Amino acid sequence: MQRMLKVIIVLGIGMLMGACAAQANPAPTAVPTPTLPAAVYTPQSSVDYCVSCHTDKNALIQTAKPEEKAPSESEGVG
Repeated sequence: MQRMLKVIIVLGIGMLMGACAAQANPAPTAVPTPTLPAAVYTPQSSVDYCVSCHTDKNALIQTAKPEEKAPSESEGVG
């Protein structure tokens, strides 16, 4: 019983001394980050071509898909 108590005391002292010892790997120092140049704001034109394209009758006719006849429900294998 006394031997076990001595082992526990020695281990406890060893743990305390290990915690107080100097660290082998010191904390990394802060590395300054390079500063980026300020972004230059260049306004872009806000022209909206959607309305003119979607209301052009000739362009709509030229780009439209031909209408396909949907198969009726009574046709086909049943």
